[in-house]
Amino acid sequence: MVQEFELQEIDSIVKEYKRLKNFSLVLTAKDKPMFFYDYVPNNTNEDFDERAWYFEQFSKNIKRLYDNKKCRQLCVVRAYPETTLAQCISMMHLWVDCEGKLNLFVYMRSWNYLKNFDYDCQTFLLLLETFSKMLQFIEGKVEVTCNDLHLQPF
Repeated sequence: MVQEFELQEIDSIVKEYKRLKNFSLVLTAKDKPMFFYDYVPNNTNEDFDERAWYFEQFSKNIKRLYDNKKCRQLCVVRAYPETTLAQCISMMHLWVDCEGKLNLFVYMRSWNYLKNFDYDCQTFLLLLETFSKMLQFIEGKVEVTCNDLHLQPF
């Protein structure tokens, strides 16, 4: 069962329980002030590289969605060599709903709340905003499902 939480609830819940399993979060344009108007540093160079990689992959393939709006979706999955530690984001999926809104679904294997939460939320909202404008779609929502949101590595 996936637990759904409001963005404002997350901080106190994670700090109390230290970890949430099978957790879901929805971000919309109203959440942007929390992540857009202050500097949000990336935790590591790998975080920055991961953001850049997803933007690059969507940019390379976004023409398919623009040229054929009936396809209504574009999914990017990152593969890692067996010798490389996989990063936390497993998949991102841009899709157009029946109201013509562009949405982003993100599946995460794990998520370190103190190190990556703000940076990743900013990345997701920025990606949705960028491609909504580029494709001239109404900006929808970001849905994030995460296997393990935690305060420290386990």
